[in-house]
Amino acid sequence: MPAVTSRVASVSQRGFYIPGLDGIRGVAVLLVFFGHAGLGNIVPGSLGATIFFFLSGYLITTLLRREHEKTGTISLRAFFVRRAFRILPPMYITLTLAVVLASVHWLPNSGRAAGIWAAILYVCNYYGLINGAFHLPTGMEVLWSLAIEEHFYLIFPFVYVAFVGRKLANEVQARILFTVCICILMWRILLVYVVHVDLSIPHPWTYIATDCRLDSIVWGCLLAVRHNPWFSDPAPLFNRHKRLFASGGFVLLLLSLIIRDPAYRESLRYTQQGIALYPIFLLCISSPDLLIVRWLEGKILRWIGWISYSVYLIHFTVLSELRTVVPNLFLAGVVSLGLTLGYAVIMRVVIENPLREWRRVRLWEQRQ
Repeated sequence: MPAVTSRVASVSQRGFYIPGLDGIRGVAVLLVFFGHAGLGNIVPGSLGATIFFFLSGYLITTLLRREHEKTGTISLRAFFVRRAFRILPPMYITLTLAVVLASVHWLPNSGRAAGIWAAILYVCNYYGLINGAFHLPTGMEVLWSLAIEEHFYLIFPFVYVAFVGRKLANEVQARILFTVCICILMWRILLVYVVHVDLSIPHPWTYIATDCRLDSIVWGCLLAVRHNPWFSDPAPLFNRHKRLFASGGFVLLLLSLIIRDPAYRESLRYTQQGIALYPIFLLCISSPDLLIVRWLEGKILRWIGWISYSVYLIHFTVLSELRTVVPNLFLAGVVSLGLTLGYAVIMRVVIENPLREWRRVRLWEQRQ
């Protein structure tokens, strides 16, 4: 059994779960919410998206690695079924709701059929880049990040199956993933400093294109295969200086937010943030007794983390609509937060939990 923490080990029989990661997810979605709520100059909403990316890479890779070490194989069919049931219903329901609200003129922008289909097919990030607009109902522009994650889900499981099929050592896997991160960094540098892509638009290519942002996810994959506390991977240097490395990570994150040069922000920033998050995640996973980790494991942040997916899906639509009817920015934000959390709770109780239970029952039946 992985010797991470007693709290993690206590739930290991029910599956892979690290409480602090739900807290990190809660922090990430709050950063995004308040960044969109008019506090973008104070709250780094874009960092929230990067944290989500890193977390996805770590979790998905850890689950694949855990399955392989437990069973000796990886079921791609089961992986894609789990992802589909987890991701598609809340997203399609929320998008349908936005389309309906726009059709009765409750939202100022109803979008276009092509943009809606692009969202349904998880290519709205490239659709928005090619057409200069997402053409989605108001607030659904946030689906660009889900498109990047979905592209990752469609590619990486096959890559990891190839890794374990060829019996590549974890060190070799890590070197390959690190090379991918560096190649994507070089691609962004080329686009920014040689091609001179337009950085003045709200969503430049380097910000929402999968080919420019996939490394934010791959950094999490790298942690999962090389220094994963869940598997007690050896990390002697980090274990001796874990707080120092994590502190350095926080400094790197802070610098990535302070430096405002557009060329830096669209080239080096995402790599710097990926490097910074690496030791921070390592510390949070391997040191549950630290005050900051106990804070992340608090009930409120974990609860927000549990419902964060639907919060992310609906929050910008609610914020955009409330701003048009509530003149006070603070009041609009408070009401929007309440409505957003309420919607996410309903989605969790009515859609996500029943689907999770149904999958659990089906899995149990298949094992009999």
